[in-house]
Amino acid sequence: MSFLESNLGKRISSGIAIGIPILIIVYIGGTLFDLVAIILATLCAWEWANMTGKSWMQGYGLISSSVIISSIVLYILADSLSIALIPIILGLIACYYFKQVKNQPTKWIAIGFLYLAIPLMMLCEFRIGYDSSKEFFVLLLTTWGVDIGAYAFGRKLKGPKIAPKISPNKTWAGLLGGIVGATLVLEISQTEIFNHSIGDSFPAYLLMGTLTAVIGQIGDFWESGIKRKFGVKDSSNIIPGHGGILDRIDGLLAIAVVWGLIVF
Repeated sequence: MSFLESNLGKRISSGIAIGIPILIIVYIGGTLFDLVAIILATLCAWEWANMTGKSWMQGYGLISSSVIISSIVLYILADSLSIALIPIILGLIACYYFKQVKNQPTKWIAIGFLYLAIPLMMLCEFRIGYDSSKEFFVLLLTTWGVDIGAYAFGRKLKGPKIAPKISPNKTWAGLLGGIVGATLVLEISQTEIFNHSIGDSFPAYLLMGTLTAVIGQIGDFWESGIKRKFGVKDSSNIIPGHGGILDRIDGLLAIAVVWGLIVF
């Protein structure tokens, strides 16, 4: 088996094939970024519906998908988080109604609103809410730094697992590597994104690197737990060697929310 045919080779080649276009799209911004954001929301809604056992274009799956997609579209059109929350609020009310009156299981549909729509809006805010792509690049590259550092340290050092019943491959060494990777990216970038919150010194970058790695790990555990609950290996098989979209951005979604709460 050649390197490119191996699982690691597929991961690296798919990562490059996906990463470079993403960086270009973020840099260009504008209508292209808006369209890709809507496509991303659609794919995430599709994966969530299928992963939780709902047909995404029928019944509750359709409700879930409509709320997630419409919230992103509204945010892009109105450039307002408060307006974009309207579909989510209406969706939660509908879930409560179907649960209380119709006695229908809507818990995971409601969770999908909060798990996907709000983090995706926060991601958009890091590009649309600024005049440049720099802030989004810092968020994206720091998240990648966590992934690369965790993979490198975990593969080299191995050691005890963090939560083997949820995610058997995640180690404490990997978490340390994630902290190192995130901190290095922040220090090298010398970002000013945290100027109005915790500052832009090395201790501030170390604090944010640690928080970013931990939150990214929690995001990964969260999605791994959901997949185990519903008996699925990957959120989909849309990306060779990586699984689905949610498999690749689970940490990013969690990190975007926490960074957003700090920055905005």
